[in-house]
Amino acid sequence: MKWLKDLYYWTLNFADKKYNTAALSAVSFTEASFFLIPPEVLFLPMAASRPKRALYYSFLMSLFSVLGGIFGYWLGMSFWHVVSPYFFDYVFSVEKFDEVRVLFNDHSFETLFIAGFTPIPFKIFTIAAGVVNTPFGLFVMVCTLARTLRYFILGGLFYFYGPKIRSWIEDNFEKATLGIGLLLVVLVVAIKILRH
Repeated sequence: MKWLKDLYYWTLNFADKKYNTAALSAVSFTEASFFLIPPEVLFLPMAASRPKRALYYSFLMSLFSVLGGIFGYWLGMSFWHVVSPYFFDYVFSVEKFDEVRVLFNDHSFETLFIAGFTPIPFKIFTIAAGVVNTPFGLFVMVCTLARTLRYFILGGLFYFYGPKIRSWIEDNFEKATLGIGLLLVVLVVAIKILRH
């Protein structure tokens, strides 16, 4: 997987460039639809060097990730028969994609939220949502909620605690976001059950 490591370092290279916010926006957009590297690769060094701009970076990641998710949804809805060979060869496996499609049948909200909030590859879910025709309004609402929560929690940590938080986040980010995401989903499911 040398090419993936090269892609990681190529992306990281933009963190100290003068157009790094444009790069962050672009990576946030593409990661939600077809790119393999998450925007945190750029965000972490950018926020560590300028923590008072961390919430602005969070806003950019949230906005462009949702827009990228909409693009992924459109790819799945309109062009899946054309683009699927590329995704199955380079981005995710047929088996993973089929598992995600099954999840959407009964648990669209929970599936999208977990994917949007946690480090699970978001692009699989945005495209699958389009393939199975998940209601578009629900899709946009859940993507916005999940991505905003994820990135603003991350931005808030840098804003209030500065670059010292970077090493902790790099070591624990996946476990922390997965745990919080699952806790929030359990809360949502519990509320649904209580209402019925």
